Amino acid sequence: MPNHFHGIVIINGLVQTQSKSTELVQVCLKPTVTNHGLSEIIRTLKTFSAREINKVRNTPGRKFWHKGFYDRIIRNNEEFELIRIYIRNNPLRFNKK
Repeated sequence: MPNHFHGIVIINGLVQTQSKSTELVQVCLKPTVTNHGLSEIIRTLKTFSAREINKVRNTPGRKFWHKGFYDRIIRNNEEFELIRIYIRNNPLRFNKK
């Protein structure tokens, strides 16, 4: 998946993302005094990851992410599991296009 990633954000402090491999990566966020919405969480993820990516690539200030993101509320455990399966299998489907 070289051009995007999928993730499940659980607002109580755990972010799960699917990396290029099929491993599920979990990142624990430190609780803050201020509650942040999903847009702020995604903005922060994009900002700090772009800085690190540009540091590794030696391309300071270069834009990495597209504007915006697609979000969906997961309403029950069945839907949660279906989405987890979709995320886990997504890299396998990418090369079939």
